[in-house]
Amino acid sequence: MIKKTLSLRHEFSESEINDIAHTLTDCLQHKGKVVVEKQAANKKLNAEIKYWDKQIDNNSELISEGFEYRDVACAVTYNHPVAGQKTIQRLDTMDEWQEPMTIDEFDLFNNMNVPTQETEYEEAEVLMLSEKINEEE
Repeated sequence: MIKKTLSLRHEFSESEINDIAHTLTDCLQHKGKVVVEKQAANKKLNAEIKYWDKQIDNNSELISEGFEYRDVACAVTYNHPVAGQKTIQRLDTMDEWQEPMTIDEFDLFNNMNVPTQETEYEEAEVLMLSEKINEEE
């Protein structure tokens, strides 16, 4: 006689089914924990990827534009070179240019006597309205 091992059908006992059920429960719990860890890791990694995508976009835009706006210390001289104008000088490069003063700057320096394009338009509107009222009377 020759001794040989064969793979044959085996019916599980209640005890074996109970042991397999406990193993299955453990497997499901461990899988659930891994799924939760994976979701947390994915969320963290997706946030990190989003951060780096934003950094890439920002730096690409800077290269494309060739400039950005920054807060720069400046010296501003009002009513210079003439009334209603201001001279601005960058203190980092010493570049200098002139611009018209704003209405708020006129108020600040009590220089409302200097006409601006805005006040000329307002005066023209008032004149047109008063002429229209006179015509209607």
